[in-house]
Amino acid sequence: MEENSVNEVKACENRFSKEALVKSKLFREQRDILSAVLKDGEDYSKEEAQKLIKNYLEKEMA
Repeated sequence: MEENSVNEVKACENRFSKEALVKSKLFREQRDILSAVLKDGEDYSKEEAQKLIKNYLEKEMA
């Protein structure tokens, strides 16, 4: 996939602020993890947030 195509796909995804994701019902059980792994001032898709949570939990288990 060309870089322009990747950027177009990212632009089409719904993006949310750290604050919005931390307050969302979807991530109610992972609020503390999201607060730790997401950066202030950056936007994330739901999939990116889920991947960061998964990576965090796998790191903690290792």
